[in-house]
Amino acid sequence: MNAADLKLRFGRRVQALREAAGLTQDELAERIDRTPDTIGNIERGINSTRIETAHQLAGVFGIELWQLFDFGETDPAPTRGQRRAVETVVRKLEGLDQRTIAAVGRLVQTALDIRDQREAT
Repeated sequence: MNAADLKLRFGRRVQALREAAGLTQDELAERIDRTPDTIGNIERGINSTRIETAHQLAGVFGIELWQLFDFGETDPAPTRGQRRAVETVVRKLEGLDQRTIAAVGRLVQTALDIRDQREAT
């Protein structure tokens, strides 16, 4: 994993933990004496963070420091962009008849199956 990937995965982890704790970026920033922009930049993988800040984040989330880097095999939570994309699709489906929605569902499933087959090879 390169440095850019590490920053991005760390940021996603912080965002997932913050959201699970029911905190806004402003609230988290206040708790660790940083700015909301700093939190946003960490979550987007733009900035890395000092170990002291990581330690404070772990304390707010009630976890050990190493657990901030426990990324697992899957992303812990959808990104804001992913949520927006899903919401856009849902809005486009609203008002359509059941038959059309079912057809779209089959198309999506076929696309996902093709993706899974490509990733398996």
